[in-house]
Parts: sequence; structure tokens; C-alpha cells
Amino acid sequence: MRKFVSRRGKVYREQMARELTKLLADEGKRKKLGGESGVRFRLRNKYRAKIYARVRAAGFGSEIATQAAKEIIRAEE
Repeated sequence: MRKFVSRRGKVYREQMARELTKLLADEGKRKKLGGESGVRFRLRNKYRAKIYARVRAAGFGSEIATQAAKEIIRAEE
């Protein structure tokens, strides 16, 4: 799991940053999603789910997948 977090964490954080910048720049989408905090909330949940699914698919248990998602998302904040 540590190997996954160190290897894939940076990629997920970069993807989140690019998507966040794009969504915040679009006034209509930002308002539709509830402002900046709404956009950030939805992106964190989206990427948390992606990371969780990826780790589970690699054969790790749910607790480890949850831990990996928290570590990657926490580092982004």
C-alpha cells in the first residue's frame, strides 16, 4: 500500500489540481456545484472513490484502501 501511495499519490494530486483549476475557472459550473467549497468537496469525494477502487482492485482490504485514499487526499489539502 505504501508503494502505491508513493507512486500513484502524486499523479492523483496533480489530476485533482488540474481539474480543480478548470472547474474554478468556469463560473457556471462553480455556481452549479455550490461555489469553491462545493467544487473542492465533490473533487475530494470523486478522487477518494477512484483511489479506493484502485487499491481494492489491487487486492487490498477495505481498511487499507480507505487509509490510502485518506493519505493521498490529505496531502492535497
